[in-house]
Amino acid sequence: MNLWRKNILIVSAALVLLSLAMWFTLKLTLLSQLNDLENTDVRKNVDRAVAAIANENRSLQSIAADRAYWDDLCKYISDKNPDFIDANMTDSTFTYLKVNLMIFVNNEGQIVYAKGFDLRSSSPAPIPPSLFEELKTHPQLLRNDSSPNPQTGLLVLPETPVMMASYPILPGNQEGKVRGTLLVGRNLDAAFMMRLAHDTQLDLSLQELNRISALPDYQTAFTNINPAQPIAVHILDNNLIAGYTTLTDMFGNPALALRVTLPRDIFLQGQSTTFYAALFVGLIGLFFGALTLIFLEKLVLARLFKLSREVKTVSDEGFGSRVSTGGKDELGELAASINHMLVDLEHTHLQLLYSDKQLRRITDNMLDVVAQVDCSQRFLYLSPSYQRVLGYTVQELIGKRYPTLVHPKDFDLVEKSLLQVIESGLPGYCEFRCRSASGSYMWLESMINAIVDDNGQVTGAVLVGRDVTSRKEAEEQIRFISLHDPLTGLYNRTYFEQEMMSLEGSEAFPIGMMICDLDGLKFINDTLGHSTGDGLIITAAKIIQGCADQDSIISRIGGDEYAVIIPACDHAQMESIYAAIKERAVEHSKREPDMPLDISIGFALRLDSSMSMADLFREADNNMYREKLHSHQSGHSGLISGLMQALLERDLITSHHVERIDYLVITLGEALELSRSALLDLRLLGQFHDIGKVGVPDSILLKPGTLTEEERAEMQRHSEIGYRIARAASDLQPVADWILKHHEWWNGQGYPLGLHGKEIPLECRILAICDAYEAMTSDRPYRRALSHQHALQELQLCAGSQFDPGLVEIFIHLMTTEQTA
Repeated sequence: MNLWRKNILIVSAALVLLSLAMWFTLKLTLLSQLNDLENTDVRKNVDRAVAAIANENRSLQSIAADRAYWDDLCKYISDKNPDFIDANMTDSTFTYLKVNLMIFVNNEGQIVYAKGFDLRSSSPAPIPPSLFEELKTHPQLLRNDSSPNPQTGLLVLPETPVMMASYPILPGNQEGKVRGTLLVGRNLDAAFMMRLAHDTQLDLSLQELNRISALPDYQTAFTNINPAQPIAVHILDNNLIAGYTTLTDMFGNPALALRVTLPRDIFLQGQSTTFYAALFVGLIGLFFGALTLIFLEKLVLARLFKLSREVKTVSDEGFGSRVSTGGKDELGELAASINHMLVDLEHTHLQLLYSDKQLRRITDNMLDVVAQVDCSQRFLYLSPSYQRVLGYTVQELIGKRYPTLVHPKDFDLVEKSLLQVIESGLPGYCEFRCRSASGSYMWLESMINAIVDDNGQVTGAVLVGRDVTSRKEAEEQIRFISLHDPLTGLYNRTYFEQEMMSLEGSEAFPIGMMICDLDGLKFINDTLGHSTGDGLIITAAKIIQGCADQDSIISRIGGDEYAVIIPACDHAQMESIYAAIKERAVEHSKREPDMPLDISIGFALRLDSSMSMADLFREADNNMYREKLHSHQSGHSGLISGLMQALLERDLITSHHVERIDYLVITLGEALELSRSALLDLRLLGQFHDIGKVGVPDSILLKPGTLTEEERAEMQRHSEIGYRIARAASDLQPVADWILKHHEWWNGQGYPLGLHGKEIPLECRILAICDAYEAMTSDRPYRRALSHQHALQELQLCAGSQFDPGLVEIFIHLMTTEQTA
């Protein structure tokens, strides 16, 4: 007989004898009695838990009854005075009463007031929408007849079970007509169950009956529940036992399954008793064990101890050590096999060291970050690139959960992706923001692969991440540009139309829309340049942004047109925004008269779904154009006045200059016997011929030295700018052509058209002489004024080249006669 058979025979014989003695002892004394006692204890505790829930129901009834018979509540149902809510429906009220919702309903079934409250976070929370559907389905909860009956009990809602009390609202004497219904609810959520468990010192849980099919212990227990036996007992494991029963809702229908989980103290006590019984039996087996050990020591144990010591030496010294062999039985063969195994392990270990070195050389130099996590999502390994990319050392992160590095808004996405890979074993992918050691966030795209052991079980996951911050920022910039106006930063027409479509089916009324149009933008662009026009566009955008509500959606939908969508507003708010925009536009025009701002505004309100968003836009746009038509005529006159005022304030012209030109052109015009109307037009030309200088930079106009070619070309544009200004203003249209040509020379070398001789209008030739004389006899930034005689000599020298010689002769005669007189 070999060594293995000897050991099996001796040990098996001893164990069989010991097991048989223990089994019969326990079978005859404890098992059946302990089972009955344990079941009785469980049923008592289930009854105690049901009584605790009934007590909570009575507490809720008391709260509802106390509140429903307040005179102030009756009054509030009628007048809806907010002071009642401020005084009685505070967050502390819900916390003190331990209720999650209160609803006041009048006799017409309309909800006068409703508030939900989260007791865990001590903050308001939405009331489950399904509760309102339940009230429609069971109108008896809102009974308000002459003899109303309070109703209390459970309601099972899709969101959570609720303990509900429905009481009629009556005056304090509980007489008279019912004013409505008070609904008070307490969620049977985790917080409620924790409190109930604390009060009863029981481990409690509730489940909806329609969901217990997915819970094997509930399903097994509830097959044994019937009217004769309303409580079922089910053993969960060696340490826990549970009792189950059914709770009905306030309509008498089975609704919830209650489970009370208890430690198996009786069973464990029985085990303790069993232990002592087994100890007694063990003493009997000790004798047999002693005999067995003697034989094992001589035949097996001594050699095994020696082999164990040698194997431990191999473990301490490495795979190069060997164990001694001896004997021709199984122990000898085992020692030889161990030595062969050690040779193979030594070779394999060397290969693993080389492979690990190669792998670390790769991971230490890669740009991507690699991490291994277990099924709890805790770091088991991190590549050195984590320190280069994110700034963390390996020691800082090992053992921490991976999602703790993730941006709070991306936390759920990453955790869900990891769980999905771990549960399914299939690869995953996600993009998220990861916090670096400095506290900043960067975007990572991460591939997730499950780690599967030899048994096919998922033991964790590997995540390979790459920094894609630049790409995400570029994508975000593209998204921003696609929906925003690049000049003002407002939303563009594309976003505005998307928002119009999304609001089309909205039931949030009223919705306001305001259309704003920047008056005279084309005129500004044509006369002062597009850069000035862009400045006005930006200024108008800032004014509208500053006046609109915070929730407003402001878009630039055209070159000079803005649209503002204002949710949840009324006519008074629209008027207030309208007035604020107008006021700020006027303030801007006073502050910067050289760039006056005028905005035409129209607005409309969408009060219900009978008006489409397109109709709302059309009405607001029509109102804007109606205002624009009313202000159009005065707008150009105001703009011309503003431009002339800007010239005066920039010292480009003076009131003295205007008066002198007016005197000189009238003097020369009368000498030429011009008609009265011609003289009036001539005076208009003298007053506004330099209006185009508002479009020329001060650095050129006031430069004391000689102008460069580029500066001279810019300066000469002022006659064209003045022409466009005059064409845009009805009052100046008669002299627009003369403003364009007032710098033409008699010899054809003037600008901008190169006219010569009598091709030049008479009025332009008159103005050229008078303007030159007035300029020469006035101080300029680049020279002092000339004397009267010197100026006349200069006119004489330029006669026939720059000036009409015949008119120069008449002008000199007039000025000489004036000086003599």
